[in-house]
Amino acid sequence: MRSTSTVPDVRAALVDLIREAVDLPASDVTYGENQRVPQERVVVGDTSGTEGERDWSLLGATTRAREERYAVTITVTVLTPGYSQQRATERAYELWGQIEQAHIETPQLGVPGVVVTALDQPVDFDILNDNQGYGSQLVSALMVKARITRSN
Repeated sequence: MRSTSTVPDVRAALVDLIREAVDLPASDVTYGENQRVPQERVVVGDTSGTEGERDWSLLGATTRAREERYAVTITVTVLTPGYSQQRATERAYELWGQIEQAHIETPQLGVPGVVVTALDQPVDFDILNDNQGYGSQLVSALMVKARITRSN
């Protein structure tokens, strides 16, 4: 049975898009958290905002449409042992720039039903890495609007 939500397809497509866009090994771009914590990574994480937007409305006698609006969290983390905070922050923003460019080139992610997406500006967090170095973490969200139609 086909999913009644675009969330799984959007998250998977976003992981694929980012894996192709950033200069990191594919294993360092993950769908959700994993046990391995490399020095540089991108996590396509939680989804929020799907509740209350899953309202089916009738389009004629046999076709129904539902609009979804939600956000998918994207986190870029860079740890730089032995270096400065500046290097970690600059590298995190470099990776973020690669993600932004890929989004500009493929805004609907190739997912059927996705009408529009918008990438929020990231919030920047500095990290002190247990006296081993410095880090930077950028947290943002991809805002998604999708429309699903199906026949009864």
